[in-house]
Amino acid sequence: MWVRNRTLPLLLALVALIALHPLFMDTISDRPSPLFPLAFASVPLFGLVVLGSWKRALPLVAVFVGMIAWAWFGYRFDLEAISKSPLELVATAYFAYATIATGAVVLRSTAVLDDRVYGGLAVYLLIACMYATLHRHISAVDPNSYWSTTDGKACHLEWDDALYYSCMTITTVGFGDIVPRSSWSRAATMLEAASGVFVTVVFIARLATTPSHPGTPKHPTA
Repeated sequence: MWVRNRTLPLLLALVALIALHPLFMDTISDRPSPLFPLAFASVPLFGLVVLGSWKRALPLVAVFVGMIAWAWFGYRFDLEAISKSPLELVATAYFAYATIATGAVVLRSTAVLDDRVYGGLAVYLLIACMYATLHRHISAVDPNSYWSTTDGKACHLEWDDALYYSCMTITTVGFGDIVPRSSWSRAATMLEAASGVFVTVVFIARLATTPSHPGTPKHPTA
């Protein structure tokens, strides 16, 4: 079953990243360590490698290595400087590519039904991660872009805040403790909410129309 469900490791890695992200927080400063964005970026790469989609994984490997080199030589892993730089937008594009590549594998898959379900959930969470990088960048460039209703002041989104806000937005839960204030933050929030609905509809339709072939659990490698 584990061999069949090759999308399951990616889903578990994403869930673990979200659930265990407090372990990457500095207990003194209450800010994430540089290891958090590194682990954050490693997950989609891990997912494509596990799926065996090497042609799609190779560009991701190149971008991943390039981002690490850029972060070190350009910013010495200064998370605040990175969040304001074009590198953060490259990270958004990195997650967008990983999401599309994983989605293409899942949508074309002839694997068992539960494998496609795991893959659909993984794509959903990858989109949340992608938008988290965008919310983080918007907040860093304009600290007044997001507002904390609990504190009654502008909210500068750290990595953990951006991930939390993104998950609340894509699921349309919206507790209201953080709200978008600038035009760019509102645009990103609206796009993410729409993306969550769109992806849900697409994958439900795909699951309903694509037959399951339990005897031939395959993933395309091209």
